[in-house]
Amino acid sequence: MDGQLHIVSVNQDPELSPACRQGAAIQLSSMRKAFRHLGAHVTAVDEGDARQTQAKLEKAHSNRPVNLIYERYKHAKSSAAGFAASQGIPYALELNTPSAEVEGFRRVQIEKEKDKRQDRMIFGTASCIRAESSTAAKYAKAHGGRGDAITVCPSGVDTSLFKMGAHGQRRSPHRPPKDRFVLGFHGRNKPGDGFEMLVDVTRTLLARSYPVHLFVIGTGSFRELAKLPPCSYTRMGWVEHEDMPAYISTFDAVALTSVSRSSCHESPLKLFEGMACGAVPAVPAIGDLPVHVKHGVTGLVYPPGDSAALIEHIVSLITNRDQHRKMSKQAAVGARVFEWNGIAGMVLERMGLWPNDYRMGVAISR
Repeated sequence: MDGQLHIVSVNQDPELSPACRQGAAIQLSSMRKAFRHLGAHVTAVDEGDARQTQAKLEKAHSNRPVNLIYERYKHAKSSAAGFAASQGIPYALELNTPSAEVEGFRRVQIEKEKDKRQDRMIFGTASCIRAESSTAAKYAKAHGGRGDAITVCPSGVDTSLFKMGAHGQRRSPHRPPKDRFVLGFHGRNKPGDGFEMLVDVTRTLLARSYPVHLFVIGTGSFRELAKLPPCSYTRMGWVEHEDMPAYISTFDAVALTSVSRSSCHESPLKLFEGMACGAVPAVPAIGDLPVHVKHGVTGLVYPPGDSAALIEHIVSLITNRDQHRKMSKQAAVGARVFEWNGIAGMVLERMGLWPNDYRMGVAISR
């Protein structure tokens, strides 16, 4: 062989495809892209059937010896972990949270013993467990993961795509007025995202004569927008991920208004994408969000559900444009910590596969 690292990226979730229009698919594809960017040969295995997963792993290993199996965790799906253990192949696990299944298992008193055994084998086999939140890290440890194998590392951002000045890439009629302070929202309108609070905050700011404009991009009803004057918001539907930076870069601020603690345990793609484009984040002090956003430096943190505090934060950004410009630049710098290539490099380093043993395409700064 040519000495190139061979990674098999496994996804055993039958409902998840790299072609899906959802954050999980972006995460899956982004890690594969990052491993390739670092010079590795990546074989993708997207298969929900255990026997087919086993067969595809055997074929990949026979075609080219596998140096690492990197799997996106799916409850009680142990085929990849079992294959790695039987073949002596290093095995790393990515644990995303919260998924409906993980939250559901917390509420169930009795879990099938067979599923428990499979999960213990999955987590126990992994030499590196990339938990996307501190909640996920606790879940991994409770299900058999070794403490020294677990690293809290949230979802990343493609800083070659999401970056300051991205608005110059495209012209579109779907743009907010230039003389407005733009509050941005992008993603799916779903329970727990606190969108109603964001609308109420916007309405209050307008009532106080602050020049705000709400820019909403994504899928869902967003029925709460009916509370606002039509001229005070821009509503767009789904935008392809590669086109998103052109619009996000028009945001002056991105305010997360989640009111559910579980809803903030997930790794917030939209937060880092906004920051990378220079949108100043305002986030509730829930979960890991205060860790990701350094108050007064890369963004602002407010008490959960406290709309008055969020309003005052936004007012401070509107009335002090120097502060806003400085924080915008720091937010973009802060987002680079979560760059996908760096996350992939961290995994390889934790697995002892980076950077000396294999010919890799590029180096990353650490």
